[in-house]
Amino acid sequence: MPEQTGQKYDVTIKNLFSGSEEGLIEYFGGITLEDVRPLNVEFNRIEMKSSDLVVRGLSGNEPAICHMEFQTTDDPKMQVRMLRYATEIYDSYGDFPYQILLYLGSYPPHMKDNIACDRGNLGGLNYRYKIVDIGALTRESLKSAGIPEVYALLPLAERKTRREKPDEFLKECVDDIINSPMGLEEKQKTLVMAEIFAGLAFGKVIIERIFREVVDMFDIRQSAGYQLILEEGIEKGIEKGIEKGIEKGKREALSELTLRQLRKKFKKLPPEYLEKIKSQDVFTLETIAENIFEIEKLEDLDQYLS
Repeated sequence: MPEQTGQKYDVTIKNLFSGSEEGLIEYFGGITLEDVRPLNVEFNRIEMKSSDLVVRGLSGNEPAICHMEFQTTDDPKMQVRMLRYATEIYDSYGDFPYQILLYLGSYPPHMKDNIACDRGNLGGLNYRYKIVDIGALTRESLKSAGIPEVYALLPLAERKTRREKPDEFLKECVDDIINSPMGLEEKQKTLVMAEIFAGLAFGKVIIERIFREVVDMFDIRQSAGYQLILEEGIEKGIEKGIEKGIEKGKREALSELTLRQLRKKFKKLPPEYLEKIKSQDVFTLETIAENIFEIEKLEDLDQYLS
């Protein structure tokens, strides 16, 4: 995902999940925290990064810190970043955190969840954190959490099914929220969040088609949840579709860059691949560029191309 779009999602996720820390940590991490208080950690030694969700609380009678990271791209150096976040937190608060990474990307992740080495009496490292791939979870498992904010992630579940039947799947996700035991205001806010997160997995046309009726039915634009999101400065992300938040010129530039990378690697591109690359959106092109070293033959491109 492009840096500008990724940063917009970082802000969205951080704000929308604020206040739901206990439930998220218990469901995705299996850790029960009480008396939870947010920690505003700035990772000063990590490039352009502030914390996604870092809280302090009590696990049993013991103090604990939990760091939850929200990731939209498959970062091959994620384990290094997570370790650096952990050491920054340790440096600031004197305690090593529990760490959970929620992966919201369109494609299956290849990120490592550990760093391990043994140098005998000269040292060693045995570090690990938990990765939760939302796309590998079922809708039913997310609904079982009973947390409105987790319901909002339904459009990102069941990666294979949502690709095979996008319209049907997204409609079922919306129906799950509408038919949930939540109150009206919670449903309004959750539907707004679900529309935002759907931008990570579906095209603008499908999103508008599925959500148009719901917006009118639930008067979402007038809901308190929607107004709160507007105040957080992401109005354009909802109105225009976050996945379209980068102008056409940048998409064309990224398309040309991707083609140059592929030509350099494979010498020659068949016409059918050439045309497919030119028709891809920014997110897909960015994903191909990020995974260029894992693409060993032309057929490997098929898993990225729509």
